[in-house]
Amino acid sequence: MKNPLRNRAIKLFKKRDFEGAKALFSLAYERHPSAELLAFLELCPFAQAEPDEVMGLFEAYYSGISENQEENLREILEIIGAGEAEFASKMQAENAVSYAEFMDLVAKSGDFKTTFQNVMYSTRILISQKSDLLNFIEKLVENGYGELGLSYLENSAEMFDGDAGLEQIAAKLRAKNENIAK
Repeated sequence: MKNPLRNRAIKLFKKRDFEGAKALFSLAYERHPSAELLAFLELCPFAQAEPDEVMGLFEAYYSGISENQEENLREILEIIGAGEAEFASKMQAENAVSYAEFMDLVAKSGDFKTTFQNVMYSTRILISQKSDLLNFIEKLVENGYGELGLSYLENSAEMFDGDAGLEQIAAKLRAKNENIAK
């Protein structure tokens, strides 16, 4: 059974309430010590200092990209602790770009669809801001990737839990995709 305090702390973390998350992670750790909870506790101060960068990395960790989650979380802490230069180097080594970097590539090429096609199989795009996510989904839909846009939206739903605007967009995309399938 999952630790309910851990789950509540993760929700607070995703809502960028890092102080509240830290308090709940601490309580969860007291009741059920684990390396993951300890790492989450260490991550909270970094998140307060660099929320966008940490949220992008946290999203990659939490989406279950790898089976060894505790090792992933440790690596995230190492990346953050090592400084910005090493952070950029690690992101490059892991074939990940921030949304801003991706949009810079789009601006240089002048074509979202071609740029997206060039990076979609080899590079992860880390999106940490709701406005960036909405912009990205809009551009996906505009360029014929509606189903992929819906997938991004659904996979990011927990990060922006309870956002009525995102839920409305997801419902519209689902309806649109169902009409296309008919």
